[in-house]
Formats: sequence, structure tokens, C-alpha cells
Amino acid sequence: SPHLHFGVYDDGAIDPAPFLAPDQSVRGTVVEPALLGTLVRTIRGRTPLLAGPSTGSAERGPLDASTIARRLGVSGTWHRLLLPDGTVGYVGANSVVTAESPLRRRPLAEPVPLRDKPLSAAAVITTLERGTDVEVLGHFRDFEFVRSREGLVGWAEVRR
Repeated sequence: SPHLHFGVYDDGAIDPAPFLAPDQSVRGTVVEPALLGTLVRTIRGRTPLLAGPSTGSAERGPLDASTIARRLGVSGTWHRLLLPDGTVGYVGANSVVTAESPLRRRPLAEPVPLRDKPLSAAAVITTLERGTDVEVLGHFRDFEFVRSREGLVGWAEVRR
């Protein structure tokens, strides 16, 4: 008959039950298809990113204003978000808006590599030429999430 062998060894066998237990932080998460996967940005600075959908949950850190994230689901008045660095957490529904409309538009002062992730070593999608008009949709750390007139989206490092 089919069966599963499971072992985690350090100083002997360990009961596998805790490793198979469901993630309690996602319990009760309801996914609304129209919202699933959409990009959002925080409205205010210091928005708390929480481990679960309640004010009593542990804080994973504050988010800056206009931080970009992908909405994974909705649980009551809480939105479950995936940050560009892979961090997952919850924010209040009134803390985010969709990131479809730009924060501002601006021409690039110099050529800028458009990257697929907000990392200096991330793959370059293309290089946007000096004078290219971009729409800034949000931020993450030292990067702006931008959209070109041609519809290309990606991460541009902010030069300080």
C-alpha cells in the first residue's frame, strides 16, 4: 500500500507533524479573484507589515510610503502582500491603493537600466534612454518601479 517516509535528522528522529501543520497566518484568507495578483502601494509611511491578519500579530517591519507589493489575498479588512524581496505579510485594507495610476511622470536625466527586480545585480530588461518619459508607480528601497510610454515596467535605481 502507498505510504510516505519522512525524516528530519539532527540528533535523532524528529516527529514530522509540526512540519506538516498548516500555516496559521493564512488561515481564513479569502482570495477575491479581481484583486489576486494586483500591484498595490502603501499610502503612508511607517505602515506596519504584520505576520498575520490582526493588530496583535508580530510586526515584520514598517513600510515606507509608496512601497510596491503584490496582493496575494484579502482576509476581512486585511490584505496579504508579497514584497519584492519575498517578504509576505499583512496590512490594513485602508493602507494600500492599486498601483495602476502613476505617482508622477518624469523624463530620465540619463540612460537607466530597467531591471526585473529591485537589486543592482538583477537582470536588465532594457536600457531606457536619456529623455525617456516614465511613470513612477512606486518604490522599494533604493529603486523606483516605473512604466515607460511603451508599457515596459521594471525597476530603476534611484541615483542620489
